[in-house]
Amino acid sequence: MNATLRGPALVDDVVLRDVLVRIEGDRIAAVTPLPVAQGSPVLVPGADAAEVVSGTMLPAYVDMHCHGGGGTAFTDLDDAAAARAARSSAGRRSPA
Repeated sequence: MNATLRGPALVDDVVLRDVLVRIEGDRIAAVTPLPVAQGSPVLVPGADAAEVVSGTMLPAYVDMHCHGGGGTAFTDLDDAAAARAARSSAGRRSPA
């Protein structure tokens, strides 16, 4: 998929209100903040062809959260209990 998206984006811990995010294949190829001069947007080639998004984009952020196995949360268990839950959900018996 190749696409250019336009809208607000979180860039370097700051939400910028007008940004182009260029996607080529499965990679983010460019993140380009659009300048504003005296309250009016500056014309940037390709900006008018971009798909406008309604939310705030988070380019290059990856959702790393996960849940535990066997109906448990990793944060609720000690290491041995987490290992037992994982083996149990995989159909293996674990000692104790």
